[in-house]
Amino acid sequence: RWRWSNLTQRLEGLPPFWLTFFLTTPGVSGLLALPIALATIPPLWGVLCILLFGLVNMLTVAALAETVIRSGAARFGLGFVGQLAQEYLGSAMSTLVTLAMAANNFMVLIIFFLGIAGTLAGATGVPVAWWMLLPFGVTLFFLSRRTLNATVTTNLLIVFINLLILLVIPLLALPYFQSSNLSDMGNAQRFTPGALGLIVGILSSTFLSHFLVATYGPVVLPRDGNGRGWLRGSISAIGVLTLIACLWLVVLTGVLSPQTLRATTGTVITPLAQRVGPLVNLLGVLLVTLSLGLTTIQVALAQYYSVEERLPRRGSDSFVGRLREWQRFALAASPMLLILLLAEWLAISGAGSFASLLGILGALLLPLLIGILPVLLLAATRRKGDIAPVFYWRWLGHPLLVGALYLFFLGSILIHGLYIWQEWPMRLLAVGSGLVILAVTGQSWRWGLFSKRAVLQLRTNAQTPGQGQMHLVTNGAPLVAAITLDHGQRQAEQRTADALIADLATLQRIHIELPAGSPMLFKVWLYQLPITGGSAGLPAQITLFGPAWPAPIRCTTDAAHEQQIVSLPSACNRIEIVFEKAPT
Repeated sequence: RWRWSNLTQRLEGLPPFWLTFFLTTPGVSGLLALPIALATIPPLWGVLCILLFGLVNMLTVAALAETVIRSGAARFGLGFVGQLAQEYLGSAMSTLVTLAMAANNFMVLIIFFLGIAGTLAGATGVPVAWWMLLPFGVTLFFLSRRTLNATVTTNLLIVFINLLILLVIPLLALPYFQSSNLSDMGNAQRFTPGALGLIVGILSSTFLSHFLVATYGPVVLPRDGNGRGWLRGSISAIGVLTLIACLWLVVLTGVLSPQTLRATTGTVITPLAQRVGPLVNLLGVLLVTLSLGLTTIQVALAQYYSVEERLPRRGSDSFVGRLREWQRFALAASPMLLILLLAEWLAISGAGSFASLLGILGALLLPLLIGILPVLLLAATRRKGDIAPVFYWRWLGHPLLVGALYLFFLGSILIHGLYIWQEWPMRLLAVGSGLVILAVTGQSWRWGLFSKRAVLQLRTNAQTPGQGQMHLVTNGAPLVAAITLDHGQRQAEQRTADALIADLATLQRIHIELPAGSPMLFKVWLYQLPITGGSAGLPAQITLFGPAWPAPIRCTTDAAHEQQIVSLPSACNRIEIVFEKAPT
């Protein structure tokens, strides 16, 4: 126990760069299918495709990482991507993102069930259908406990082991390398539009670390005041995986013939173990179990909570509200049974493979979630964000780069409908998806995607009782103002954009004089962060004044309503906040 505690302190005490690097390193699901997907093109073209997608995803991950810095909800773990879309892009985009994430979770669970069971079946000879019960049973166990209980230390250890295995497996395969496999031009002759679709989908899945970036911001950013290590670590994780992916492609394509790769329906571990030996089987099983297994449980928990939170509350006057606890659990977890049945059918019938299903997922859903959404959020938070970062790359938000990335991912969806997919239902689905995304983006534009906003944020944290921090931001940059803190018998004045309030217990009111030219949209956010998680509003009366207004604008916050977003008739020049009771 003492050694584990010591290890935990050392790992969680890593510098922000390395902590971010290991926590946001993408999983291996795409990498396990990458040589299969790229078996239809020459290896050189495959390497170029990997480098292109690696670079593009480094840019979109950087965009999402900066969004997490600028958004208070993401930075402090108060919301996920759906809530970010709701606040910054509007309800239409939020609905689209929520539906896409639900479909993504459902398909990912089926795909990973196939990947885990297929790898274990190849290692043991036991049929895939039987092995499918293992991830299903383990997942149900963790769902019944309602928590993964996986600490940061556990995640770090899994990533360490995975990276080591990813380097060891190609080294073990090197003695079986045959250069003739690399020069087999039969690959190019067998290239089809369908093969291009598989390539695009698998490459999109290979660099999928965006959800990890959205998750681990609250872990890293409290230790990284300026966000420098956070931004650099997130893109470095994808950069290193890009190099590993190139290594895997070249070595494994040289070891396994193109015919073998094209005939594989599971992960690449199974044919590689048959060629190299049982040690690869052992390492492959460990790799799949650790990486895909952990991801499967995490996604299953997200799926469970997304269903459970939509059920009528416990004790309500409804059929579901009167259910016993185990019955309510069974109802919320019931989609897992459907997922198991579909995965079993796909495995037994051979109607779908690990690589092909991952390709479809990457073609339709991932361009929105890992490409279009991050760049739109970056554009919006640079104008409406809650926090002004000290360190960021200004060029990342250039309109030409944002537009190019948006068109790249939108085009990757449309090309499936216009060229890659040959079946009319799939073509219509792809074109329809692209048009819906385009229409919803237009709705976000009209809703105020690029509108400027000023933000007044007052936050108190239970970990530092009696203290608070206030931030003033306009158009994504610090807003320096004259601030007066009224404690009753004494007052404190300062001119700043970030004020530290040392004695919240006696604070009665705050008076703020704003410079000229503030935006026409103002967000006031007064809240506290309890130790138990979540947030609660600070009860207060807020009054905004404008020199040309016929009357001031008043709004309130309370425990259930912690923020107000107000449209102003003209620029605001003064704000007064009166607390109903001193914040603690």
